[in-house]
Amino acid sequence: MSLQVRRIIWKDIKLEVRNLPEMGGAVIFAVASSSLLGFSLSRLPVRDPLPMAGTGLMLIALFLSVFTSVMTVVREEDLGTLDGVRMSPVDPVTFFSAKLLMSLSLLEVLLLVSFITTVALSGWVEGAPYLLALLSSSGIYLASISSLSSAISVYLRARGVLLPTMILVLSLPVIQEALSFLSSPDYSGALILALSGVAFSLLASWLAGYVLEV
Repeated sequence: MSLQVRRIIWKDIKLEVRNLPEMGGAVIFAVASSSLLGFSLSRLPVRDPLPMAGTGLMLIALFLSVFTSVMTVVREEDLGTLDGVRMSPVDPVTFFSAKLLMSLSLLEVLLLVSFITTVALSGWVEGAPYLLALLSSSGIYLASISSLSSAISVYLRARGVLLPTMILVLSLPVIQEALSFLSSPDYSGALILALSGVAFSLLASWLAGYVLEV
């Protein structure tokens, strides 16, 4: 990790500390939504809870990826610091890579909170390793989608509507792969998700280099 990336991430961490209510809101959403999911799993007569639990957690992950997108490049635009970044020695790919890593860290923490809450309230631990593998592997893809959509949306006036739409459209491949994993759980499926996420993150970094130069 380059020095520039570490400095940007450290700056973002300090900014998040100053905006604890926003992060607290995301944690509350993660806990509340996963509590509802866990309670439903404990009450409904479901033979195999894995598809329902996995689908519910993936929907939560999509909502959380919209949250993390607002906390990356869009926040720089809202604070009026994005133009300063463009004029700094930091190249767009390095800047985007730092935002992507920050988004991935936030998203994985929130997904871990959702996972623990769901498993704790449902009392269903047999398929917990598969759920954890699904969330961990899909987080890379979702963080890349979130960061790329954030970079594109800084030029859009109606970003409140278009940003979630972009994330939903771009996430269709990972949703399809996640459903395949849930219908036939195999750790090789989680590995495919993770490798796809890494590949997409490289593509997103390349595209963001052009987007953020404008």
